[in-house]
Amino acid sequence: MPDGKNSLQALQGGTGGTIVTVRSPSRRVVVVGAESTGTTTLARDLAHRLSVPWVPEFLRHHAEVRASEAGSIWDVAWTMADFDLVADGQDKLEGEAVAAWVGRPAPPPLLICDTDNLATALWCRRYLGSPAPQFLRRAALRPPALYLLTTPEGVEFHQDGLRDGEHLRWEMTDWFRVTLAEQPVPWVEVTGNRSTRVAQSLRDIDRLTAELRARQPTGDRATTKVI
Repeated sequence: MPDGKNSLQALQGGTGGTIVTVRSPSRRVVVVGAESTGTTTLARDLAHRLSVPWVPEFLRHHAEVRASEAGSIWDVAWTMADFDLVADGQDKLEGEAVAAWVGRPAPPPLLICDTDNLATALWCRRYLGSPAPQFLRRAALRPPALYLLTTPEGVEFHQDGLRDGEHLRWEMTDWFRVTLAEQPVPWVEVTGNRSTRVAQSLRDIDRLTAELRARQPTGDRATTKVI
């Protein structure tokens, strides 16, 4: 079983961002992907295995509100203001996840995030039909330690009343591939069934933490294990 918590202490440290709603020095692993590709499931599973906070997707909450106002998700008339709100809301949720880490001597060494502003840029493109480089720039201000990209492979589309893009899942996955390839943060495409995705992701996180530990002075290194 991959030692998914090995050396998570090595991930602690800031990235120099300027988004005021996030005050944590915690490093982040961000799970992104098209609609109904298992992003939320993977993010939750990883946070549970690693015993660290996970940050839910604000866009889903906002879509619920907008769909309720409009009558259905298919009747929502999306605007740029929606995605500005989503970007702010996602950052706020990250700050709240760290604030909830109460009674601990330090912030969590890692956050598992279900999406970020890179993904917001692509959802904006999906609904408004044009690129949204402002969200990519915002994501670049506070880059995560690692992106995990989920794909539709092996995941049946689940209609929950808020999803309207089954026909776009593979096209959007390609958008993510291109966008991730154009930025400097390491990223990995995660495939297979639920347990396979978790195991692969834990190996990738361990590999990253090992690389970060190798750059640290010996006295600063620490090791923890998966419970």
